[in-house]
Amino acid sequence: NRWTGMSQDGAIYAVPAYAFVDWMYYRKDYFEEAGLSGPPKTFDEFVAACRKLTDPAKGRYAFGMRGGAGAFKYVIDVMEAFGSPIVKDGQAAIDKAAAVEAITFYSSLFLKEKVAPPSAPNDSYRQIMEGFRTGQTAMVWHHTGSLIEISAALKPGEQFATAPMPAGPKAHIARVAYAGNGIMKDDNIDAAWDWISFWGEKDAAIALLE
Repeated sequence: NRWTGMSQDGAIYAVPAYAFVDWMYYRKDYFEEAGLSGPPKTFDEFVAACRKLTDPAKGRYAFGMRGGAGAFKYVIDVMEAFGSPIVKDGQAAIDKAAAVEAITFYSSLFLKEKVAPPSAPNDSYRQIMEGFRTGQTAMVWHHTGSLIEISAALKPGEQFATAPMPAGPKAHIARVAYAGNGIMKDDNIDAAWDWISFWGEKDAAIALLE
């Protein structure tokens, strides 16, 4: 129910506007060049692909790792993929052993495997997108909201393609991020309703993505 996330204690606080689905962008041409038949389906396959796709001498790295603003989301994804819940019944429910294993794996991509650019600890959205668009990285985790930007720089189906996020040892995380719009003041209720209703329509979502 799309209204569930917009409600609290039976009261609706926002009108659903759009949803983004996480996936992986990958450079199809780089994969073919490296002799890889397709995108990795598991974390083990992901690491193996990263090793083949990284060539610092060419200024090319396998993974556009987000270590700056917004990085926490991917850390949570990896933790859950290793079997550590974050919240259960409204309470913190982190499995410490699984969380340590997850963080060790994720950080090793930069510290041990060195398959992410040297700038990765500080890279946020703009940096990881630029790295992928300009050919510095072969894979990046993001969501459907960046498809228009990527498609404007690279040829879909030829230079790049999309795939599900790789699965961890305990779970396959496929996150959906949704957003809604609400007006906090009621000075002009009719205009407020017209505005947030517009943002809930298909044409508004298309305009936003474009």
